[in-house]
Amino acid sequence: MKKIFPILFTLLLIFSSVFSQVSDKNKKAAKTAYNSAVENIQTMNFQAALSYLDAAVELDPGMTTALLQRAKVKVELGKTDDAIKDFKKVIEKDPGNGESYFYLGYLPFTSDTSQLIINNLNMAIQKGYKQPQAFYYRGMYYLLSEQYSEAINDFTSATELKPNYPLAYHNRASAKEHWAICREPFTITGWL
Repeated sequence: MKKIFPILFTLLLIFSSVFSQVSDKNKKAAKTAYNSAVENIQTMNFQAALSYLDAAVELDPGMTTALLQRAKVKVELGKTDDAIKDFKKVIEKDPGNGESYFYLGYLPFTSDTSQLIINNLNMAIQKGYKQPQAFYYRGMYYLLSEQYSEAINDFTSATELKPNYPLAYHNRASAKEHWAICREPFTITGWL
């Protein structure tokens, strides 16, 4: 028994090194596929980029950058439901990924409820995704929900991050106008 243990241990080391080498090869191939995808994205060849990203994710399922990029490419291709699945996978692997929460909040035309959308936008901002569009879309949600004070704050945050953001300025003005109307005392004149 004592002679078998060193042999088994040696075999285990050999097999583990073989598998780790395959893993390293897969990671290198995944990185190459990812880089090819990025090149195709830059030329707006999203279908080819998706093929490369599929390969990268298959070769290295833990490569969250490829998974995130694949989700964004799927959005560009109009494959929203598939993109949502990928964004959720990214969050499973990297719960601190604010960008995925942003996209889940940004894609409101799904079966998700409006509360889920606002929760995802809140999570995006809380997780550090403090981009002007995150504040803008959350502001839009608040504006449409008639939560004017919150909308004004978010549109202001968006314009502070991106001073040249005409839609944010326009919608902030709209929110201020609605807020002012709501705060005016209601009077009825001309009634007997």
